[in-house]
Amino acid sequence: MPTNELFPVREMRTLFALADRIVPSDQQGLGHLLGELAPGGVLSGQRDTCQFFLTRLNEGAGGDFAALSGEGQDELLTRLEADPETARPFRQIVEWITEGFYASPAGWDWVGFRPVDRETR
Repeated sequence: MPTNELFPVREMRTLFALADRIVPSDQQGLGHLLGELAPGGVLSGQRDTCQFFLTRLNEGAGGDFAALSGEGQDELLTRLEADPETARPFRQIVEWITEGFYASPAGWDWVGFRPVDRETR
């Protein structure tokens, strides 16, 4: 499991499991999101919000969100999305993960987007 200076291993596992429920994934998982977690990335400025929500995910899962089945993860996410305390952080993290996915070349490859080479126009 990749780690970085923003989140410990447990929170990274939870974040990657969450990301796998939000955007399509291949066998390599969502490693390209690490760029968003690096110092200066989108999530680095939102550490408190992320930690709050990741903690709620793990608590709601009985300790380890990543260990739940996909169906169990979806059920918990549905409950947290409806909870007034966690709805906003949930929407923010969904937005950040989605932006990170579609802004990365790995995300472009996954959806088949090929940018036009500006030098050849």
